[in-house]
Amino acid sequence: MKIAHVFTSAHDGGLERIVLELCSGLNQLGHTSQACALLNDNPGASEFTARGIPFYTFGAQNRGRLSSFFPNMAALEALASHLSRAQIDVVIVHDFFPGILGRLAALLARVPIRIATLHSTYDWLGRMPHAINCLFGLSTQAVVSVSKAAQTASRNSEWIASSKRRIIANGIDTNRFHPLEESPALLRQEFGIPEDAIAVGTIGVLRRSKRQIDLVQAAAPLLEEFPRLHLVFIGSHRIVESAYAKEFLAELSKLPSNRWTHLESLDDMPRLYGALDIVCQPSDSEGFGLVVAEAIACHRRVIVTDIPAHREVAGEFASYFIPGALEKLRDDLRTSISDVISEAPFLYSTLDFSLKTMISGWNTLLTSLAAKI
Repeated sequence: MKIAHVFTSAHDGGLERIVLELCSGLNQLGHTSQACALLNDNPGASEFTARGIPFYTFGAQNRGRLSSFFPNMAALEALASHLSRAQIDVVIVHDFFPGILGRLAALLARVPIRIATLHSTYDWLGRMPHAINCLFGLSTQAVVSVSKAAQTASRNSEWIASSKRRIIANGIDTNRFHPLEESPALLRQEFGIPEDAIAVGTIGVLRRSKRQIDLVQAAAPLLEEFPRLHLVFIGSHRIVESAYAKEFLAELSKLPSNRWTHLESLDDMPRLYGALDIVCQPSDSEGFGLVVAEAIACHRRVIVTDIPAHREVAGEFASYFIPGALEKLRDDLRTSISDVISEAPFLYSTLDFSLKTMISGWNTLLTSLAAKI
């Protein structure tokens, strides 16, 4: 089948990595995938083309302003024309903004199979966006949630026929994400982290819902208590999150500059996990918790917020705190740092969120939908 994956843009986020792996995996099963990014800003496009996945852009704007209307209408027309010319059989839209433009374009191009993918719980959306999702759900053959948490959130806010709902959990490549033989000290050299550091890292787009500032504020009083503590922040920012990025960098600048490292993006994430002692994810909303799954697969100590997606992914293999509870986060950090120093054992596991299972689930869904048209 000819499949077009419509998403916002190719950056360093978890959604983009999942789309990349999904395109590659489905191609290996005999499908033909292409990536359709609505925005023109795509620093990660080369990762798709390097795997032989055609990559197209359409000049849309995701700024929520009236000035975006005409560029988005032009992008809609261009995408619909492209889907028609390419004789696409399936359009899979990823996230809310592509869910609107992508499905409209698919309808205009008379693409026979249209699938929406829910990558988050979308707690921040108002009633109108959820109502729009319900409306588009009428002309969508399947609505796929990447976790039970994402589906539950959707059920609570949107009426979509149960027969259309599916859960296909995100997967990680366990051939890449696993404990490495190199020592953490050697790996830290690659990222500008002191060799003898106790490295605590958080990974994700600089976005208000990711709450990276919470880690800065919770860890600040611990810097004197633990002279080897070093904070590591991995993630770029989007234009729509510029205000939060400025707040984060301003907060980070209050700490001694030799006690933290900020990298916008990385190509070799498994080696980063190997360089970290503790992975902390303070976000208040997640659709899956890809970083948490990867960290646990790499046998890292994990501290995360107590939200459904994290519980679903991490189970008993993490320490939990309520989003925004800085004192509890600080206590968890203190305990984990002390355990690292004393080399105390900890629970870890190879979790059942494999890339192979994810690709198989999507292939089964595509096959069943194709049989109905």
